[in-house]
Amino acid sequence: MRVSFIGALVLILGGCSSDTEKKLHNDHFLALWESNISYATSEPLWLSHSAYDASTSLMLPMHYAFKYPERFKEDPRIQFKTLIEDSAVYVDFTTFNGTVTKAQYIYFMSQYLKLAAQQGDFNWQVIEQLQAELLEAWLYEDAFHWDKSLELEGVRGRLLWNLSGPETRFSFYRAVIDQDWFTLSALNDLAYIYQLANLPIPFDNTELQEISKLILSQFGEFDGQAWYFQRGTWHDHRDYAYVGHAEIVDDMEPKPIANIGIDSSHQHRMPLWLKSFADNNLLEADFYQTLMTGFRYAYENNALVSIDSEQEYLLLQNNFITGENGVYRYNYVTQGEGNGYEAYQLSGTLYSGYYAFMDSSKYQIAMGKMSQQYPLSEKALSYYLGPGTSREQHPLFIPYNYFNNGFAELFSRVALCYDAELNECDLL
Repeated sequence: MRVSFIGALVLILGGCSSDTEKKLHNDHFLALWESNISYATSEPLWLSHSAYDASTSLMLPMHYAFKYPERFKEDPRIQFKTLIEDSAVYVDFTTFNGTVTKAQYIYFMSQYLKLAAQQGDFNWQVIEQLQAELLEAWLYEDAFHWDKSLELEGVRGRLLWNLSGPETRFSFYRAVIDQDWFTLSALNDLAYIYQLANLPIPFDNTELQEISKLILSQFGEFDGQAWYFQRGTWHDHRDYAYVGHAEIVDDMEPKPIANIGIDSSHQHRMPLWLKSFADNNLLEADFYQTLMTGFRYAYENNALVSIDSEQEYLLLQNNFITGENGVYRYNYVTQGEGNGYEAYQLSGTLYSGYYAFMDSSKYQIAMGKMSQQYPLSEKALSYYLGPGTSREQHPLFIPYNYFNNGFAELFSRVALCYDAELNECDLL
């Protein structure tokens, strides 16, 4: 808890807290929750075009609902329970394009199951359903790789191949990809649930723990107090080809940077992944806490701009976790020819990602300040909306709607209140 920091924020904003702690969120917060979270969780978010955004933007609100159900007039956990149980019944993962959205939505579901189990609610039907999906991906499915000559079986096989230190044509061929992370993390969640229930784990948890730790120790590195994962590994991938340019210009030539870190937006997931690994391996708690501290240092010092009285919006200071702010994903398929993310244009992730789980006071306070800035200025929106996307999305999560319908504002307030007493954060 960051009481002293939140107290400072109250003074900055001119707010004051009552001597008697409030029992419920104020009406404005509850109205934002009703029009966004309550509405979203009643929608079929398990459909392929909605699952990616839902599992990103709803993760923090779901954790908040389980952490502070007493702050609401009606138990908010029920909304997520209904969504996850309906997802288990109706989802058809064969309709998903590629493996990332499927793996990410399964992780969203495994996080719900973990939160529910911590409060004594074990839905074994859904647990076993996810377990079957995860073990199929972990052990048996043909594993994607850019090098088509490789015949890798399962996420496990791809990771073991990667850990063996293979020689590859391109550096990014050795990248740990999103499906790896989400599958590992969700399996760690299920192993944790079985331990919580004092039941045998029906898969090799010792190996799972070993692989989870190995990828972090073998592919991560400290630079002073900052910790980076696979620094430089993506430098020769097309998404990183133009990172040496500060802005998009005509006839732009590739300009890669050899030792560049992963983009700051994708890195929002790292704190929660680390927590999934740590919860399933208490003997390595110090190891994971050290990495979390190093990641938080890198993020706070290289990625985040702390807003002040002269700036009305919070930004990711740099597009990359190692401190570079060049063009990302130029000509990417969903941005279109001649488009990409210029400096600061990954900043919208601040209002939908998992950053709150790294326990950063700097982020928490800044999000609190941002909660007072709605409606946002056109200048702020120009950074948060970025180049746009051609990807089909649920209307609630279309960037322009998201930043104008109250969802981003609510997310700001949830990020502020996540580690604070209610009468210290519920300012309006």
